[in-house]
Amino acid sequence: MQAEALSRVLFRFSAGYRKDLWRLLVRPLFELPALLCVEEAKSNIEAVKRSCRKSFKRMVGLVPKISNELVELFSGYNLRERGMKLWRDSEEKWCARRQRFVLFRQVLSQKEGDLFAYTPAEAITLINQYARLCPLCDGNIMSPTHLRTHDVLAPTPVDLLKWINGEVRWHKRHLKKLGLVFRRTAALKYYGTLCKSVINQINTIVYRRIEIEPNQ
Repeated sequence: MQAEALSRVLFRFSAGYRKDLWRLLVRPLFELPALLCVEEAKSNIEAVKRSCRKSFKRMVGLVPKISNELVELFSGYNLRERGMKLWRDSEEKWCARRQRFVLFRQVLSQKEGDLFAYTPAEAITLINQYARLCPLCDGNIMSPTHLRTHDVLAPTPVDLLKWINGEVRWHKRHLKKLGLVFRRTAALKYYGTLCKSVINQINTIVYRRIEIEPNQ
């Protein structure tokens, strides 16, 4: 599998580059199976969906406990919707060929609306932290809502990625107006440092209480 072959160098890249690799190397493998999702049969559809989500998690670095809704939102790839689109496009091409005219389509940028376009690797580490079990509370995961009970203010995964990508896009447009060069690596390093500070806050407040409270 591509993710295993690239595992030694894969996680040196940002999450955005990892997603681009998944889109280039892995996602095409699911284009044909996506047509199966147009049918009502559910026997093999769920298996294809699980394989698609699993490939994205492994390529990007998300832990298996991340919810399916977040994975589909982050990947921007829904097998059923993609299958319906491929089905409609095939019908339109066939009708155009029968009527002997050329069908033109507008090509949209994949970066627009992509939550992983400018996402540092540290953001993935923070999102994975949210999926861990809280060491202080039995059966509770360390979601942003639960972390508030421990006096830790942390953004939700969606809010985090929306904020980072929105800020980076704004600075990129602003620098372009000024005629300056946008430095992607420096921008991702800065927001990666902010994600690290949240991770350090969680480790300091939550995990340090494990050492303090038993001795009280």
